Amino acid sequence: YDDIIKKCLAQDPEDRYQKAVQLKDDILNAISSDFQPPPSTAGGDTGVNSFIGKCQFLDTLKETKFSSTMLVENKESHDLFIIKKSSKSGSGLKEAKLLTNLKHKNIVNIFGAGGNDRSMVIVMEYARGGSLSDRMVKPYPFEKAMDIIIAIADALDFAHKNGVVHGNLRPSNILFAADDIVRVSDFGLPPHYSLMEKNWYASPEKRVSKQSDVYSLGVILHQLVFGKNPIYSRSSNLFLGRTDGIIPRGMDKIFEKLLAIRITQRYRSIEEFLFDWDTLQKNLSDSQRPRRAAPPNDTGKDSARTIIKISAISAAVVIVTVILLILHFTY
Repeated sequence: YDDIIKKCLAQDPEDRYQKAVQLKDDILNAISSDFQPPPSTAGGDTGVNSFIGKCQFLDTLKETKFSSTMLVENKESHDLFIIKKSSKSGSGLKEAKLLTNLKHKNIVNIFGAGGNDRSMVIVMEYARGGSLSDRMVKPYPFEKAMDIIIAIADALDFAHKNGVVHGNLRPSNILFAADDIVRVSDFGLPPHYSLMEKNWYASPEKRVSKQSDVYSLGVILHQLVFGKNPIYSRSSNLFLGRTDGIIPRGMDKIFEKLLAIRITQRYRSIEEFLFDWDTLQKNLSDSQRPRRAAPPNDTGKDSARTIIKISAISAAVVIVTVILLILHFTY
């Protein structure tokens, strides 16, 4: 740990960690010897169990009533992997097995999957760059948001054409590799929300389909660009509000077809969305491209600035009044 601390506190900025992911990896490597492997998984695929037997447990990243996500290290190669264990054996197993043999640059690499009537285990790559939910602090500039969305759309289009529907697309399932390449994860795995949480990404028809993935993608794009969830009128029409300088002309129509409440008015496939985007992009001149991000959806900062200004003016008035009183009684 001494070397990690010294690198964090180095006087020369060039000698410090340049990325948080580098610090995270060094810490994981340092603590790996302090942990023991978890108990062997009962049942499941022999190959998966054999792989788990060669791994050293590092940490439990997430644990719910139905599933757990563990970070492990291969003892031989020292590569890091994610092991997901679920008590619902049917959900996501078919999709995981299909994606074991179907590879795409924007889909998390799955190395194996197995299960029995009691549990399911999936072994996948560890995405070192974290998730999109960690990065959604403020609205993105439109073109940067579209770079992420097109990568997600490419992954979904590939999966859909190979008979795999996601069914639970949300920012926490959009991961990034160490080189910031988008990786879509958790195809077919059921969403788990508490009673106090609302699934903003579920389509209005509450049915898993290619068009439900389209709707989820639209919600993520709306959040990236505008920093808030979609708003609809009483007649179920999407209300975007002010869009000048934020999205290009014609993009509002694409938003409407991504986020249509009525499934008959929504894109029938990701491919249709990609076609419309390619067509719009080709017709955009440089002057028509958005130059700024939407303002953060936060009035608190503006209110705070106003209060500070009022306080400063009030203080100045009091000081001037006191000085005038002193001068009056002195002379």
